[in-house]
Amino acid sequence: MGKDPAFLFYYQEFMHGTRKFTAEQRGIYIELICEQADSKTGSIKKEDMMLICGRYEEEVSLSVKLKFVEDENGFYNEKLRDILYKRREYCKSRSYNRSTRKTHVKHMGNGNRIKREEIKDYSVLFLYWEENKKGKQYKTEESRNGMIERLKKLTAGDIEHAKEAIFFAVDNEYQGFCNGAELYYKRPKQKTEASQVKREIPTRTHRNTGIDMDDSKRHAAPPPKAFRDLARKIGETNES
Repeated sequence: MGKDPAFLFYYQEFMHGTRKFTAEQRGIYIELICEQADSKTGSIKKEDMMLICGRYEEEVSLSVKLKFVEDENGFYNEKLRDILYKRREYCKSRSYNRSTRKTHVKHMGNGNRIKREEIKDYSVLFLYWEENKKGKQYKTEESRNGMIERLKKLTAGDIEHAKEAIFFAVDNEYQGFCNGAELYYKRPKQKTEASQVKREIPTRTHRNTGIDMDDSKRHAAPPPKAFRDLARKIGETNES
């Protein structure tokens, strides 16, 4: 896959984050995020950072520098790194879907959000989760990948089970989908074949009358002993 020539630009967040910037500072900021997007490491080299910011007075570029974090490769903007990573994973999953399922998938650009019916694998499912979850995003790719693996483990690799768990967490506005050891979503227990088959119980009959004891609705219970004795005496009287 070649280098991506574009990334999502959230203009409202940009306007909010640079509302106290001058036009000059906004220009520096845009140049720096473009430099980061073009970098293979995802960070701006220190010499390039100094070159771009060195063209301006220190008080002008200082506020812009605060938007970036330093790592072993240089400087990077956390929000932009997250956007680039999500877009890269989204494009990879779409490419995989087209090659294996031969289905047409719309591009992610310009704010198109992932639809539930489009989700076919864990990578896209997790992008959907990050788009819709409450609370903060995962700080590092390592922590993010760890949560993907945990979701796979808790759902035993069953993507449908995973979708149910994520959709449940999103619909209930949860910040997470598990408490570490188990999912918040409890899958309904399915009835087993044994519970669906009515047990055949042997018919029980009364030893004196031969009446089916389990069919009490259709047959009356045997008369009490006192009535049987009375009937016998009456019969004996009539015979005499």
